[in-house]
Amino acid sequence: YRRQRQMCIRDRAYTALAGITYSSANGNLAAKAGVPSTETLSAARQLLRKQKDFSKKFSLNLNAKYLIIPSTYETTAQQLLQSLADPSGNHSGVTNVFRNSLDIIVDTALDDINANAWYIAAAKNQVEGIEISYLDGNKTPILESKDSFDTLARSFRMYLDFGISALDYRGFVKNTGK
Repeated sequence: YRRQRQMCIRDRAYTALAGITYSSANGNLAAKAGVPSTETLSAARQLLRKQKDFSKKFSLNLNAKYLIIPSTYETTAQQLLQSLADPSGNHSGVTNVFRNSLDIIVDTALDDINANAWYIAAAKNQVEGIEISYLDGNKTPILESKDSFDTLARSFRMYLDFGISALDYRGFVKNTGK
């Protein structure tokens, strides 16, 4: 039950991530679609930094913390974020500016939603993101039992009440991929 519960919460969290309103008007949709690369990651990072507060007067200057990808891009992302030199291979003497700059989050749940799209996200202490809320703060399943008077038996039931929602679009940038 524990694994099933974790997978359900995970799937709904990624569905909330994919369901955020990504648009050029919101400044959180990359203009040029493509696989994670120095060029596309740089453009996504710039969009995240340029996010404005709700009054549209002040820049939030958000730092990218996470690269959230389907398993389709796992090897590409590892090369991009862990290589010492420019990952494009064009300039072996040029330092890779993205080396160890982001935490990679890879999940096959994203493959099921859209195997091409990938996201960058700000750190959770910079802007509201995706919230998982639990009824009465119970993060573990509730187990209830009842004795039966008619038979020598006991009935059990287990449940977990939770809700997941995206609170703010500004902490995420989407690239539609290939």
